[in-house]
Amino acid sequence: MKIFVGGITGSGKSTLAGKLIERGFRCMDDQYDEDLSYWADKATGKRVPEPIDFTRSLDWLLDRKVIERALGASASRHIFIFANAANQANFYPLFDTLRVLTADNETIRQRILTRANNSFGKKPSELNWVLKENQRLTDELLSAGAEVINTTRPVDQVAQDLLASLRKNDH
Repeated sequence: MKIFVGGITGSGKSTLAGKLIERGFRCMDDQYDEDLSYWADKATGKRVPEPIDFTRSLDWLLDRKVIERALGASASRHIFIFANAANQANFYPLFDTLRVLTADNETIRQRILTRANNSFGKKPSELNWVLKENQRLTDELLSAGAEVINTTRPVDQVAQDLLASLRKNDH
């Protein structure tokens, strides 16, 4: 099964991916799998180096060739792709099912401001963008048929809920 798991920055994508990897699942995360995603100039679509400051003139994009290669190589087992990218809706048809990780804005704010493994969102302009974007991204995934996974609980419970939701789809 090919599973797309989306959610705003701070929703718990990387933490959940790590937990599923510990359980033996194949996961790719747009923050840590370097080839999966990249920064691009909105006007030209060309790749650019990672910006020092978040800017509205850039997009974080998923790489189609990398996604297709990963999905093709995992045809006989589950693969989870965890991402939040400007072009992610283009890839929804490639997946068997979609999930959206959700948390309220205060939880998102606390996670971003206290995490040590990712600096994105710590600047006021970035944090404001994330908090404004949270509901829009959730709505986008819901309109595409995603099932909600609430991430305000401990990650072991979230992983259990995600896997249970997939077993429910298998029947």
